[in-house]
Amino acid sequence: MIIWLSLTVVVITATQTDGQPFTNNSIVQVVKQHLGSVATVVTLDRNSQPQGLGSGFFIDSNGSLVTNAHVIAGANSVVIRWRSETKQAARVIRFDPRFDLAVLETGYSKTPFIPLGDSDSVLVGEEIIALGNPQGLEGTVSTGIISGIREIAPERFLQVTAPISPGSSGGPILNTGGRVIGIATASLSTGQNLNFAVPVNIVKSLSQVDLRFATIKAPSSKTTDTSTWKDLVRPTNIKEDLAGCALGRVTFSI
Repeated sequence: MIIWLSLTVVVITATQTDGQPFTNNSIVQVVKQHLGSVATVVTLDRNSQPQGLGSGFFIDSNGSLVTNAHVIAGANSVVIRWRSETKQAARVIRFDPRFDLAVLETGYSKTPFIPLGDSDSVLVGEEIIALGNPQGLEGTVSTGIISGIREIAPERFLQVTAPISPGSSGGPILNTGGRVIGIATASLSTGQNLNFAVPVNIVKSLSQVDLRFATIKAPSSKTTDTSTWKDLVRPTNIKEDLAGCALGRVTFSI
């Protein structure tokens, strides 16, 4: 069974340009610079009731926000909560049905954004930082390493040890240089710290579209090696207490 995760994650690289290990101070600087570019994604049903929650991050100053397709799949509308403000997202502007990624037009402007790195140059063992909203706990930061690079047709995943929990799907995984190298997406239910991120280079090649949220579908959960990947899960329909949101105080349950 596949469960889609809604999380936000940040990743950090292992060494500085001078070959010296990164310190906790470097992690703090990356977090301080980019945590403000992460937002909460809330999906609504036809009755304008919250049905799910995830994470996303801005990639330009015009409010374009990356998240997982499974976070918004089937939603009647989508609300973006950022800096205690709430706006209804207008549409999906980039999407490819083969991959679990979408870019939204949010209605925000002059947004701080996180630069995109090169996921093809990622090395196993690199330190990473994950930013997101696990279980609705906004602004959560966790760290880990790239523990592997896996092919799960048709996708290539970055395997990470940074915790990924429901509510964090769509969050950025950053390297220590402060660039996004992946998007938190899934986890293996049968192991510990077996989490996966979609490589960020896929975002760069997403096709331009003009779609409403109800038309978005998550990619098929089928894999070529079901014996290995049958427990890959992407938690969805995460229910959280949305106190302070313009929607009012509502409670979700998984």
